[in-house]
Amino acid sequence: MNDGAFLRNLLFVSILLCVHSSAQQTFVGAHGQLKVQGNRIVNKNGQPVTLHGMSMYPWAQQGLQFYNATAIRRLVQEWKCTVIRIPILPNSVSSQTNLVKTVVDACIANGIYAIIDWHSMGNANATNCANFMKSMATQYGNTPNVMYEPWNEPVKENWPTIKSYMETVIAAIRSIDPDNIIICGTPQWDQSPHLAAENPITSSTNIAYTMHFYSATHKQWLRDNTEKALNKGIAIFATEYGLCESTGNGKLDVDETKKYWEFMDANGIGCTNWSVCAISETSAAFNPGTSSTNWTDGNLKPSGRAVKEYIISKYEVPVGVLPGELDRAGHDIGGVMTGFSLMIGAGPANIFTLNGTLISKARGRLPANGLFILKNPEAGTSYRQIITDVR
Repeated sequence: MNDGAFLRNLLFVSILLCVHSSAQQTFVGAHGQLKVQGNRIVNKNGQPVTLHGMSMYPWAQQGLQFYNATAIRRLVQEWKCTVIRIPILPNSVSSQTNLVKTVVDACIANGIYAIIDWHSMGNANATNCANFMKSMATQYGNTPNVMYEPWNEPVKENWPTIKSYMETVIAAIRSIDPDNIIICGTPQWDQSPHLAAENPITSSTNIAYTMHFYSATHKQWLRDNTEKALNKGIAIFATEYGLCESTGNGKLDVDETKKYWEFMDANGIGCTNWSVCAISETSAAFNPGTSSTNWTDGNLKPSGRAVKEYIISKYEVPVGVLPGELDRAGHDIGGVMTGFSLMIGAGPANIFTLNGTLISKARGRLPANGLFILKNPEAGTSYRQIITDVR
């Protein structure tokens, strides 16, 4: 393509952008209602989707201060979070419920997913959790954004006890919300998902199970337990993890964390990092004293810097197909395209999928950011797309 032809195409697609400004979608707009299919979480088109994001921190004001709309918007826009986990302490329901709602509302407004977490350790109360989760389902169950986590970390309880608790809470949620995903805790601080896989919950569909790790403490054996669970056919979500020791303090183990990231990426396991707070703990994303709305990268602690970089590296830009686009055979291609425009050498390499199917690995004179015609020479079709480079 010569420079003149390229500029004409660029101008043409720029005009399309003005006409079809709705083509750029939010992440939830692109993926819609999630469901559990086998040992994977999939989107509305049945294609696997892996969420990456952060967990909020409910234990102190230095974490609760981030339960605000501006903080969530920045985590979505700048960190490229596609999910936020929102813990509530069982003994603080009266004071924290409105904060939880603020974050859920912000997640919905920014087009990402939200995990509502009943942040209990051992001896969780099923009735109290069921009542709270039912109230959340009543308010948010008609949106595709919300997922439920009824028990943060069982401790000494065995799986039959945990399963009975979960079935009570699941029944309460399902009386209102029939289909949003429920992520169930597993024995021993969520380190034994393989025990749940031996006798999974069958009272409802769209059930996933938790795995929590702190990479300076938990090594290959926990990945082995998780792989056993996957092989038994259950879906896993790492709703909490840290780069440090299980106390939330101690040294960072970035090398072990990278092993976990690679394992989760390979197996479609979503994850939310502990945590969005500004305290001295090693696991905190921000240094003490950081503003909850007006921070810079200079306020990030080592864990925050590493996790932000990882989340951004996993983000795929959701790009809607322009309305009425046709292939050469005259068929409406419809669907959702996601992809990256990556600078490689002298020019960008473009890798895109349409509804999860790879359609192009092209190199050419295309802008790193902007608008262009993406051609698929194998099928002889052209797709007018709007692509934003997030690297």
